[in-house]
Amino acid sequence: MKTKILVSIFSTMMLFSLFFIVIEVNAVTLTNNPTACNGQWGKCNNAFADNVNRSTVSVTNNVNRSERWNGYDFAIPSSVIINSVKVRADFYASNFRGHINVRVSGNGGATLGPSHYVGGNTAEQTFWVDVSNDVAWTPSLLSNANFRVNVTCFKNQSGSNPTCNLDYLPVEVVYTPFEYSVGVTPSSGSVSQAQSAEAAVSVAYLGGVSQTVVLSYAGCPPSATCSFNPSQGNPSYTSTLTIVTSASTSSGVYTINVTGTGDGKSRSAIYTLTVTDSQPSASASATPSTGTAPLSVNLTGTVSGGDAPLTYLWDFKDGANSTQQNPLHIFNVVGSYNISFTATDFDGDTSTGYVFITINEQFGFSVTGPTGSGISQGGSVGTIFNVFLESGTPETVTLSHAGCPASATCNFNINASLPSFSSTLDIRTSSSTPVGSYPVNITGGGGGKSHSTIFTLSVADSQPTASAGANPSSGNAPLAVNFNGAVSGGDAPLAYFWNFTDGGTSTQQNLLYTFNAAGLYNVSFKVTDNDGDVSVAYVLVNVSNAVCIRANPLVDVIPLSRDGTAGTTLNYTTQVTNQDSISCPSSTFDFDVVNPPGWSGFYHGDLVTVSPGATNSTIYSLTSPPPQGGNSSNSTLGLYNFTVYATNQYAYPTYQGNKLAFYNVI
Repeated sequence: MKTKILVSIFSTMMLFSLFFIVIEVNAVTLTNNPTACNGQWGKCNNAFADNVNRSTVSVTNNVNRSERWNGYDFAIPSSVIINSVKVRADFYASNFRGHINVRVSGNGGATLGPSHYVGGNTAEQTFWVDVSNDVAWTPSLLSNANFRVNVTCFKNQSGSNPTCNLDYLPVEVVYTPFEYSVGVTPSSGSVSQAQSAEAAVSVAYLGGVSQTVVLSYAGCPPSATCSFNPSQGNPSYTSTLTIVTSASTSSGVYTINVTGTGDGKSRSAIYTLTVTDSQPSASASATPSTGTAPLSVNLTGTVSGGDAPLTYLWDFKDGANSTQQNPLHIFNVVGSYNISFTATDFDGDTSTGYVFITINEQFGFSVTGPTGSGISQGGSVGTIFNVFLESGTPETVTLSHAGCPASATCNFNINASLPSFSSTLDIRTSSSTPVGSYPVNITGGGGGKSHSTIFTLSVADSQPTASAGANPSSGNAPLAVNFNGAVSGGDAPLAYFWNFTDGGTSTQQNLLYTFNAAGLYNVSFKVTDNDGDVSVAYVLVNVSNAVCIRANPLVDVIPLSRDGTAGTTLNYTTQVTNQDSISCPSSTFDFDVVNPPGWSGFYHGDLVTVSPGATNSTIYSLTSPPPQGGNSSNSTLGLYNFTVYATNQYAYPTYQGNKLAFYNVI
């Protein structure tokens, strides 16, 4: 039996290549006969071969007879996969009641697989019994002497006893051996002398139990090296074939046979390599590539490819040259030089690289900036100074200053840099910096040179500047106003003086002041610094007389209703809210009550003072009449009301409020 497997191998390397390999994986069929038997059948060896002789046994309803055939002598490689196992039984019985039960074992009969019943025929027939799934077959189980086929003869139904006849009992094993394929992608390539090429070698698994496949090659070009990475493995895997040629590898076309060997098999693929003449490729570099004369330059020539030995030629374009690969050359004249480096290989192939050299004038720079500026005590000024490149290659210039005024600070935001650049000199004086004119020397130093400029700083006396604020700046008397005084400049310490123009003054900087009379007040805030300089600021405050608007008070009783028995005293909270406008003075309210006839009550203080918008209260105690005739169920029971009044005592006309409340006699 043969099984065809179509394998597609795809690989991407330097070029894209796609190819197909069709390989037949042959499934092997072995049909082996037994060479030994043991059991209850007569002449069991007659089943060893297909002939006219038979192994026989007779059975009854009560007695079955078994025989075990062994010695099949399979020699199956361990690298195969078992596809199927079948037992062939050429069998017939003396009557249709005779049957056989075929069972197999892989451990000498200690464990037998499931039963397979065949028979009921009186003429010889061939039965193929599939036992593939009866045991987890492995090559070692089948190749072992413990492999057994057990056949039991038994009688089916009543009647005359049958005789079982077994002519032939071979075992057929079908298995797939280990198989693989080898392919190379791409199948060809080109490389120049002293260069390398790569291809992907694909070792694909096709069948059987995977085994190690070792890669080898034949036909590697002379003076070249060929290698695999990895050189072996279990399929499927991919290896990189690397071919490194040398300068002496001859040009031409080479056929490299790539072979994979494993499990006693060899599979091959061809890789065709074309080796071309190696051309040199030259490049040049210089360190440094720019500078001022005289400039020493290290020149480096780099060559890839070409056939050794190589020769070199530098042309410095100043009349000089060199045959060294990496020379040192000194350029003495200002100018630009496009230097060439030419490499010539053994067979005359050439390549030229270039590098550009610039020789500049010697370094020169200048420092410029404004000639002067004015500043007051405690002030600051920022002045920009420029450092310009005048000639040559830029070198770092460091800025410094001298002559900064006493009690002042001077700082550059950029202390050093390559020109051209700008830097700001920040000058900050204090209140104690003396008034006067100060020449500040600004110096730039670099490249062994120094350049300066003079900046004259004029420090003037610091004058204070006062400002004043009032919150609120208008309202009704009495009016409380927050005054805030602010000062900029001046020489500390500072002295403050407020004149509120109503007779009041203060030396605080910020304060709260109350105006009690209506009027327009032009309040002044004067600041005097340490050396007597003065600044005055003003703020206007408008104070008006308020109009008082009276209103009836709001009266409430808490709780509004209470339950009590006859003759009991209950307490109520009587509350009054002053609804006069905010401009009115506080009012005194007199509480009064109209009780039910015959009831009595009293206040725990009937006069309360309340400011506009506020609430105050007192306690009123109310006592109901006692029971009449000692009977608490008489006519005094029921809901009784009383009215609470609150009257403004000192206002004219009189303002009054009231509230109706209840006492429930239960």
